[in-house]
Amino acid sequence: VSAKKKIAWIHNNPTKLGWTKELILKEMSGFDSIVNVSKGCKQIFDSIIPEYTYKSVVAYNMYNIDKIKTDATVNINLYPQNNKLHIVTVARIQIEQKRIDRIVEVCKNLVNENITNFDWTLVGEGPDLPELKHQAEKAGLNDYIRFVGLKHNPFPYVKQADIFVQSSDYEGYSMTVKEAQILETPTFITNYIAASEVVENGVQGEICENSTEGLYKMIKSVINNPQKLEVYRQNLINSPVNNNLALEQFNNICEM
Repeated sequence: VSAKKKIAWIHNNPTKLGWTKELILKEMSGFDSIVNVSKGCKQIFDSIIPEYTYKSVVAYNMYNIDKIKTDATVNINLYPQNNKLHIVTVARIQIEQKRIDRIVEVCKNLVNENITNFDWTLVGEGPDLPELKHQAEKAGLNDYIRFVGLKHNPFPYVKQADIFVQSSDYEGYSMTVKEAQILETPTFITNYIAASEVVENGVQGEICENSTEGLYKMIKSVINNPQKLEVYRQNLINSPVNNNLALEQFNNICEM
């Protein structure tokens, strides 16, 4: 590529992607800047190859905010009007990273405790969809977990939900969480490396211990105390998501 400046982007936890010092030296020596999508990911990258710290930078993802809001507007109700808490997760239906299996376990534990005033919609496809659907059916959770498959436009499901949940073991930054916040839907996530950069705990939603038990306790708490959701939603309305910091970070990279 004939260019004055070459920039590489890493869009996930570098160690989970298999980056090693040897591989970075082989593949990235020719880049002027190496962009990580969160401070947490930069810390990991710098620990792998400290001599590249000088060209390792952070730039958050940017969003087409107006389009997301427009796409979220539909004239149909996607959730039944049954006074239940409507939970949504938009993700690749996968166990390894996204840990959708945790959702099945959480629902099973809630129902076993006779906590049934919720439903959980999963939007997406992935390699573990058949197995996870089988697990949910075997556990008798068809009234609580709904797999709706891949949607070209998932935003109406997010907009109309009471909360957005991310159950991941690891993430680079997570665009789906910020998209939910753009739509003023409170966000509840596990404590992966960049979690505190995506959600301010107790402001836009909550962060739990990165485990099935942590997720269960968090969801149980919000089902039993739904009044706090209005506080989170109002915080999102008062301090809406914008691209200002991400654009500043990108411009700084271009000027390096």
